[in-house]
Amino acid sequence: MGSSLPPFRIACFDEYKNKIPFTSVPSLEVELEASPGFLIKIDKLETNLINDGLILKIEVCCYFHGISTDVMIIFKLMSSEDRY
Repeated sequence: MGSSLPPFRIACFDEYKNKIPFTSVPSLEVELEASPGFLIKIDKLETNLINDGLILKIEVCCYFHGISTDVMIIFKLMSSEDRY
């Protein structure tokens, strides 16, 4: 069965808790965890900067098979410094 999850929106803040714009779309790693026997495959992942770069919008389409009551989604955002 396929599913589109509601979009996730992530903001960036400085050390003083001021919202600051993203300078670019960061690299993104996504992990999905669920109950044993529940299979999840990410079919499509789209990222866009919205609101003048203040919000990173993430849309995930995935396929799943099995029964699970809990699914955890982990996003790891990496800046250009983290990639090396």
